[in-house]
Amino acid sequence: MSAEPGSSVARSNAGATPGQVTPPVGKSVLSRSSLIRAVLQRNPEIDARREALRAARARRAQVSALDDPEVAYGFAPMTLGSGTFGQTVQLSQRFPWPGKRSSLGESAELESDAARDDVRVSELDLALEASMLFDDYYLADRSLEVNEHHQQLLRELKSTAEVQLSTGRASLQDPLQAEVELSRLIHEDATLRAERASVRASLNGLLHRGPGEPLPSPDRSANVSREAPASEAELLRLALASSPELRGLKARERAAEMLVRAAEREYYPDFTLMASYNTMVMPDARLMLGISAPIPVQRGRRGGMLDEAGARVAEVRAETARRADRIRVQVSVARQQVLESIRVVNILEQRVVPAAKAQVTAARVDFVPGRTAFFTVVEGEKNLREVELSFHAAVAELGRRRARLDRAVGRLPFGVTPKEGR
Repeated sequence: MSAEPGSSVARSNAGATPGQVTPPVGKSVLSRSSLIRAVLQRNPEIDARREALRAARARRAQVSALDDPEVAYGFAPMTLGSGTFGQTVQLSQRFPWPGKRSSLGESAELESDAARDDVRVSELDLALEASMLFDDYYLADRSLEVNEHHQQLLRELKSTAEVQLSTGRASLQDPLQAEVELSRLIHEDATLRAERASVRASLNGLLHRGPGEPLPSPDRSANVSREAPASEAELLRLALASSPELRGLKARERAAEMLVRAAEREYYPDFTLMASYNTMVMPDARLMLGISAPIPVQRGRRGGMLDEAGARVAEVRAETARRADRIRVQVSVARQQVLESIRVVNILEQRVVPAAKAQVTAARVDFVPGRTAFFTVVEGEKNLREVELSFHAAVAELGRRRARLDRAVGRLPFGVTPKEGR
């Protein structure tokens, strides 16, 4: 059997063994969009959902098909060897009451529509997970960069303190204090490297690769927009119109309604057309045509089917309303969180980070002539490091919150389109 181009079978045949194929994540820098596209191309969860969709689409042909015709043959063994051999042949075909098969077929078709939306849900969830891990990866990488920079800064401060000590303008405690802080940074460096390795392993898992496979460094900018999102009313309109969860639930609601229609038709009997030929009767009566049908007097089973189908409709309608309420809350909360993160990032970048840098510069200048204590210089360095780490953490959190907002609206994060993703 040949694989249909673009199908999951064809993609699997193209080579999906972990670690054998390098995903399209860039040559030297890992961008958020390239990571999301690579995850959507390689993660086997998408293939699993697509195979479930293919199975759902195959169900309509099953439930809407007629039963196989039946043939029966019999003979009279006592007539063997006589001049007249007695035998009968009967052919029959069962037909359901009109509308039963079409209702079941439409229900199966609508269930396949819901399965198609399940594929989209998996794409959105995987894209969100990939984007969130990218922010973790970005934060770990930038934290290591800040750590390395401050190690160099502390080495410079230690050298300055040793020079001042040799001239009698510093205490013996000053270079020792610098060494203590430097040792702490070396310890933090090891912890951060372990965290980055853990995030890299998680990313490789999403990419269907071995945990230890190498990955490029993340994009330094993190590609996080600081523009305010659209109005809450506009986002809610988009979310309720494009949510695959809502579309899937509405499809399942219509599918359940089709089952109600099929259950109502269960009160009408199916019928079987028959034709037989019997050689053991007079020639004019040998060919027989007939029809048979059950008498639908057992109403308990049919009533139970109708009640079950009706309850299923009510259940899905309630779930649809609950999902819509949840989407409204998620969009509102996510939007407010994005606005808050934008304010935090701007304040840190425009006010707090420059002030902390200026504080360290001033302390270093005042330390040389002895106008300030070395303790003030080291505290300024620690404060600057914490501020820089807070800034990068805020940028990463802004990225996470924007991704959550995109997910709540029902779109892939950061402008990655479905065409790019799959």
